Amino acid sequence: MPEESTFQMLDNVKIDSKKMNAHITVNPKIHPPSTIYSSCYTLFDKNYVFITESDDKFKIEITPKKDTSIKDFGLTCGNFNNLLITQTSNLFFISKNKKLNNIILKGVEKAHI
Repeated sequence: MPEESTFQMLDNVKIDSKKMNAHITVNPKIHPPSTIYSSCYTLFDKNYVFITESDDKFKIEITPKKDTSIKDFGLTCGNFNNLLITQTSNLFFISKNKKLNNIILKGVEKAHI
């Protein structure tokens, strides 16, 4: 029986070990495009990254620039997902803190008048 070369690492990540590439889908309703692009940017040094954008999803194809083990490549794909969550969380907290900072600054301004 032939060995399967494509496997589903996570719900949104499919890795082809023979072609040594990964296809990742990301929902822009969950992760804003700015966080998707920021996360992809971190991969550019060691990987080729191709992004296809549609209304309901981003399709990202990642291919390593140099030979790498499937284990290391799988870690890269997993780290991409972690970074995506981190970037989205940071964006959320920055927007929440911006409102709080404005309230604090208005209070400080009133105290000094």
